[in-house]
Formats: sequence, structure tokens, C-alpha cells
Amino acid sequence: MWVLTYYVTGLISLEFDHPVSQVAIVWFPAGVAVSAFLSSQRSRWPVLFTVLLATRVLLDIQWRHDLVSTLVHSCLALSAAVSIAWLVRRFARPNDYLNAIVLWIVATVVVCAVEAALTGTWLTLARDVPLRHLFWVTWIANITGIIFATTTIMSLLNVDTNTHRAGVFANLTGVIAFLLLCLSTWFIFGLDPAWLKAGITDNTGAAMNFALACVPIIFSVIVSMVWGGRGATLVLLTLAALVIHYTDNGQGPFFLKGLHQGEPLLLAQCYLCATALLMVFLRVLTQSARRYDLDTGRASGEGVMYRLHPNSGDIFWDDNLRDLLGIEAPVLSTINDVLERVHPKDREKLRQHWSIQQRRKGHASLTFRITVQGTNTRVICDYTPGVIADSSGEVIVGNWQISHFQ
Repeated sequence: MWVLTYYVTGLISLEFDHPVSQVAIVWFPAGVAVSAFLSSQRSRWPVLFTVLLATRVLLDIQWRHDLVSTLVHSCLALSAAVSIAWLVRRFARPNDYLNAIVLWIVATVVVCAVEAALTGTWLTLARDVPLRHLFWVTWIANITGIIFATTTIMSLLNVDTNTHRAGVFANLTGVIAFLLLCLSTWFIFGLDPAWLKAGITDNTGAAMNFALACVPIIFSVIVSMVWGGRGATLVLLTLAALVIHYTDNGQGPFFLKGLHQGEPLLLAQCYLCATALLMVFLRVLTQSARRYDLDTGRASGEGVMYRLHPNSGDIFWDDNLRDLLGIEAPVLSTINDVLERVHPKDREKLRQHWSIQQRRKGHASLTFRITVQGTNTRVICDYTPGVIADSSGEVIVGNWQISHFQ
């Protein structure tokens, strides 16, 4: 899937390839590569690096780039993606999303500057192209590609497990906001209304166009807040498709007189990145505003109650287990069913946590990892007040809730 995503976004980006310098003005695969390394285990990084490198070489060869420059450029690009992912995962503070995002932005800017300098120097020696031009185009294309594509992909992968399922009103609000997003983007970027410049100077008309370009951002934020990460991915892809299409066709507020070839697309990328970053920071603020236990990450709320019968090993759940984990209660009807899905390093901890001797001691909580669908893993906070008695004997009563921490 990573290879396919990298290849498709590469084809899209190479449509904006400069014929002389052979540097794409838009380069979304950079963000795909960073997302791949950020969301994968380090033991898989060599394989990822190899297959993405082969994909990058294949893309450049299809566009008739020379092989030597392709190998150098590809190795530098993938090395930059690995470096950004390593810096974020090595130095980001645990469970501090704001710190991780700031570190990601700083690492992207610095690493991309180094890559742009090295790439620009190589291409300057290989072709008669000014280094300054190559540096700025490569640097901005990589930064904007990483910020936009990484935000889009990670929003899709990282489901906000602390938000409740959207109701009818919230879904209707999201649909209306999404339709208004499409209409406003088409009106501002595609229609290029003449009345904006009627009776006023060109400069004022351009300023009005820039001001109106903020309207789609407002609707994008509304959809992302109502529909969560998947909504953010949907609006970012939609907005990017419309903005880049119209800008490439010479329409919209970013296509101004006096700009050189490719500069309107660079402005469009900056516009998309600003939108993506706004969504990211609003997401962080929303998460930080929720109350949760600093030790376990257990958010406020009821969660899912259960009754565990130690003698038989049977577990009886509330009806809302599907809302919490996306699976039906019969799938986890026994202790063994649960332990089979629990991370191997956490199984013994949960087994001890559920022992009747431990539960007689009173209140206790435990966090552990569990696989819910395929390879999709959740961090669960289990809280057990103690033991009660019924006709079948002693029963452990507890509560499961998704942990704020991942």
C-alpha cells in the first residue's frame, strides 16, 4: 500500500516537473515516505527504504531522467524522510502531541534544507541551472509536500478514539460544510468572478481574492472537527485537488501577473500547508482540552462495563463494546478470547490483574495493548473496583476505556 501510494502521488507530482532542472514543483511522495517511516516499526525501515527507493527510481526513469541523477536524488530524498522520522521518534516527549508536532515541523525544515542544498549542488554540477533556483524550489516542494501529505495520511491512520460517534446533527453539519467547501473553492478558484474587480483596481481585486480564499479553510476546519481524522483527510484531498487543478490552469487568486512559471503552484502549496497545519493544531488543542488521567491516559466517560466470572472464565459485556472497539461482544466472551488479542508483553500483566487474589485487595487499574481488527491496536485502560458475589460465586466487575495515550 505504501508503494502504491508513493507511486500514484509521484505520478501526480511529476506532472509539474520542470523540463530543464527535472525538479518537481510539487512533491507529495516526500510526505508519503515520512508517514510510512513514522507509522512503521524500525525493524521494517530497511525494507521500506528499499522498496520506496526502487519506486522512486522507476518514476524518474519513466519520466526519462538520467539514471545517475535519479539514483543520487532518490537516495537523498529517502534519506531525508528516514532522518525526519528518526528525529521525531527519538526526541519527541511521550504523549506530548504538541511537542511531537513542533519537532516534526522543525526537523522537516532543517532536514529538507540540507537535502535541497545537496540535491541542488549535484544538479548544478550536472546541468547548467542556477543553484539558488534549484535550492528554493526543491526546499519548498519538499517541505510543503511533507507537511500536507503527512497530515493527510496520519489523520487517516490515527483515529481519534476519544471522540464519541457523530450523531445525526453532526453528520448533517459535516455534509453541509463539505458541500459548501466544494462550492466556495470552485467559486473562488475556478469561476474567478469578474465582479470582484469591477470598479476597483487590480491590486484591490487581488486582495479580495486572497481574502476570499480563507472561506474554504473555514469549511475545511468545520468538517475536520465534526468528522475527525477521516474528515480531515477527505477535505484536504478535495481542497488540494481543486486548488492545484485550477491554479495549474491559470485560474484563482494565486495566478497573478508578474509571477514566474511555477510560483503560483508554490503559493497554492503554501496555502494547503497552512490549512493542514491549522487542522493539526486544532486537533491538538481539542485533545488537550479533554480530561484524562496523567498516569493511565484514561479519559473521562463511562466506557464499557463488564462482569468476569473467574471460575468459568466467562465475560459479559455491556452492549456498547462495539462502539468502543468496533467488535461484537461474543468475540470476547471468555478470558482466553481476550488474552489471544492482547499484546504478548501485556498478557501476563492482565492475567495477574484479573486474578481473584489481586482483586480482593480492592481498586486497581491497568493499561495494556489489544488488537481489535487486523493489525489495528488500541491501548485499553482497565479499571476494576473489586469483587462482588452473586449466585455463581465471586465476580470481578470492571470497566474498559480507550486510553488517551497511544
